[in-house]
Amino acid sequence: MATTRFAETVTADTVERARERIGAISSLHADALVVGCRIWAYTNAEGFEGDIIVWPDKKRAAMVSDAASHWGEWDPRNSTITLDNGDVYSDEGGVGEDA
Repeated sequence: MATTRFAETVTADTVERARERIGAISSLHADALVVGCRIWAYTNAEGFEGDIIVWPDKKRAAMVSDAASHWGEWDPRNSTITLDNGDVYSDEGGVGEDA
């Protein structure tokens, strides 16, 4: 089970702060942040920390952590990200068949 440390919807007032925070990990994803992005910061059961970002069109998403950063497709019906490499994660950072 993952724990959400915080969640936010990026606004015009917070977009630069969000870009700075995400940019410390992945400048590629930070540069792509726009108003309306939804960001979850989580810690999973194994202690792994990261962020999930969903873009306002609800189609693209990313998982960002110190270990790796990946693009993927967001499925709002299941609240899952299918990364471009095929891995599937739940919106809480959990991976698995039942995500």
